[in-house]
Amino acid sequence: MNLFQLDEQDNSRINSLLAHLTVQYESPCNPLFLQEARVLSSRLPEPLMSRLNAFRYHEDHNGLLMLRGFEVDDRQIGPTPNATGKEIDEQSAAREGFLLMLLASFLGDSLGWANQRNGALLNNVLPLKDHESEQLSTGSVADLSWHNEEAFHPFRADYLALMCLRNPDNIPTLVGSIQDVHIPVEIKEILFEPRFIFHTDKNFDQGETYVPVPEPVLFGDFKAPYVRLDPAFMSPAPGDEAADRALTYIIDAFDSALRKVPLTSGDILFMDNYRVVHGRKGFKPRFDGNDRWLKRVNITLDLRKSRAVRPGQRSHVIITD
Repeated sequence: MNLFQLDEQDNSRINSLLAHLTVQYESPCNPLFLQEARVLSSRLPEPLMSRLNAFRYHEDHNGLLMLRGFEVDDRQIGPTPNATGKEIDEQSAAREGFLLMLLASFLGDSLGWANQRNGALLNNVLPLKDHESEQLSTGSVADLSWHNEEAFHPFRADYLALMCLRNPDNIPTLVGSIQDVHIPVEIKEILFEPRFIFHTDKNFDQGETYVPVPEPVLFGDFKAPYVRLDPAFMSPAPGDEAADRALTYIIDAFDSALRKVPLTSGDILFMDNYRVVHGRKGFKPRFDGNDRWLKRVNITLDLRKSRAVRPGQRSHVIITD
């Protein structure tokens, strides 16, 4: 695991900046803050930003970067919310949200989806009573099957960042890197061909207007490919037995390559969404205000490519219907 450890001096500098930002902008999703966030990120500790810069510009690693040691005040953030939505997701634990958005803005631009929590750019990841068995970030009892984030969508995020606010039961996040997966050439050739159907999950009910077309699982450099996988919401093209075998092979290979990462309070995990899949083991929620609580942000390197499906040039929200 590529790890950067914050020290006391780093935390002091970060806390000073966050105190200023929470007063000046109030919300980490304030459009004025989003406009200035990349400039403001230069005030964060230089060694931290240098490591984040290397994570973006080099791919000689497994696509994972862990920042550890940020101090979260458990009392100040309050109980784990029992609901989600744009307002509560963006406003809760605002101090922590400011740091996550600063770091995200250094990598690229935050990204939201109009039909996912009304376009919230920051999402709370926590258990909800109605979702225990769902394949959603708000599920709990059922394992959240590993996947690339929004694998079906052409404008899916380049990076995904998770900040842990609390995780008292050490519930692990599952991660797997394409770098750790060996694929024979004959299988890889099939996976590079458009022979696989990606379906939307329950967050993206596009009705009868959405007709998926066959897409490849692997793309980019044949020797060091990028990957798009979501086994729970994809299938080979009908009747394509070779594609079925290839898909089974890569799913089994990722199953073997998965590792458990139990995030602790203050951890921030960056994942390259073109190279890393993620999921979560099932757990029994408490629903007492002390459940696992993460903050999530999607990050794109090129906001312009989605301009035709965003309501305005400055908008970070994609319209999907």
